[in-house]
Amino acid sequence: MSFLSFLFPQTDPRKNRIKAPDGFRIATQKELWGSCAPLVAAAASAPKSADTLLAYADQVKEAIARGATVPWGTRVAAVSHYWLGDCGELIGTSAARAYVAPFEEAYRRRPEPYTAVMLAEACFNVADSVRGENWSDATGEASMDLAHSWNVRGCEALMAQSDAVRVEEGKDCDPQHYPWYAQYYISATRLTRTLDDLNAAFQQVFVLDKTNLQLLREHGQELLPRWRGEDASTLDEFARWAVDQTKDIYARGAYAYIYGNLANIGELDVGDTLINVDLLNAGYLDLIDRFPCVRLQNEHANAMSWANAEHQVLAAFNKGLRAIDYRAWGGDDEREGLQYALNAYTFARDNG
Repeated sequence: MSFLSFLFPQTDPRKNRIKAPDGFRIATQKELWGSCAPLVAAAASAPKSADTLLAYADQVKEAIARGATVPWGTRVAAVSHYWLGDCGELIGTSAARAYVAPFEEAYRRRPEPYTAVMLAEACFNVADSVRGENWSDATGEASMDLAHSWNVRGCEALMAQSDAVRVEEGKDCDPQHYPWYAQYYISATRLTRTLDDLNAAFQQVFVLDKTNLQLLREHGQELLPRWRGEDASTLDEFARWAVDQTKDIYARGAYAYIYGNLANIGELDVGDTLINVDLLNAGYLDLIDRFPCVRLQNEHANAMSWANAEHQVLAAFNKGLRAIDYRAWGGDDEREGLQYALNAYTFARDNG
């Protein structure tokens, strides 16, 4: 019997769901996304044609209008474009063009901020694929040049709508434009080379939506020394600033949401940061208290495992964590994410 067969002794082929020991199971879409689950499901099929993309855009606009949030409190506008982010494995320019074509058609038929956001995200996905090992059209320096051209293409689509989302002094920001502002910051991370420019882009967006945990998380990751940060203190100072800016909403939660994202970055050890593990733990507990949900519970356990805080890992599982979100554990799929969670639980139980 293989190691994996021992870990996952039963599989239900009718539902293609994994059954694991100790009551562990894969979380349902409803558990992960709450009232936004239908929107996530719609995103899974949307890129097939311009018609389905436009239908999805309408659903997003309706969700924004009613103030929808994901279970951990972030506005749906800040994350809706990510659900269109799975482009599969693109090998070569012809495959990339075929993937982007419906996004281009949707934007041509309805040029507005959200369709520009979708098209920009599609171009950014191609740029990431170009840098992958399996891309067949370019290698080495040429590959980087090609990735840059796709990043520029995405930014051009986005910036074509800049007048439509312009903020006028004395007027409140239209919530329908939040997706554009979030994507605007992402475009800056791809094309801006200096830390000062990146910080300026962040501040432009943050003042419009100070509840945007996703923005705080992405900016924090960019401040790692391997990317834009000068040293480990750059990120730590930002995380503590974020707590001060958002404490009325999230208490210490912003610190946890920023640092917890680092747990799944390859070859990044907790010792490479200035993280305060007690504050990390307290921050997640503050978030879970305000937004009790499966995603945060999984992220909490994973972050404490990364921080070598086995007692807190065991405490998180002992509170009843058994529904596993594989993405929170850095897994490529449900089986891998469940394996990571089981490994963390077993190690904490034996050593905590």
